[in-house]
Amino acid sequence: FFVGAAVAPGASNLGREVRLLQRKVRAGAAFLLSQPLYDMAPLRALRAAYEREAGRPLEVPIMAGLLPLASARHAAFLHNEVPGVEIPDAVRSRMGSVGVDAWHTGREIAIELVDELKAEGVAGIYVMPQFDRYDRAAELVEAARS
Repeated sequence: FFVGAAVAPGASNLGREVRLLQRKVRAGAAFLLSQPLYDMAPLRALRAAYEREAGRPLEVPIMAGLLPLASARHAAFLHNEVPGVEIPDAVRSRMGSVGVDAWHTGREIAIELVDELKAEGVAGIYVMPQFDRYDRAAELVEAARS
């Protein structure tokens, strides 16, 4: 039986997030689930801050949250209204430039991030379907496994 914990790499107060994370690790969290990520910068910053504070690397496996973007409006909402979720300007611009093909662009962005997460040694991902589109989540799971 595994017990995990949540982590918000994009938290506005990274020092506080690291202190909370240290408590979770000391309490025995076997894995971490992140808020949705849209680039590697927040996760890199979290890992670096944890290592500075704890004096050692974060060794608990991280499962990165993957919530594919459905539209430019979806990206703006997540970025502006959901605490701990940062969507880089470049990603929001990319979503804003596509119109009706937004889902395909959101999928491409997610798959590109999966490749980066793998290269950085992240343990895995978990996919959050947007707007009950479980079929699209399944597509991403298949793409991530290939």
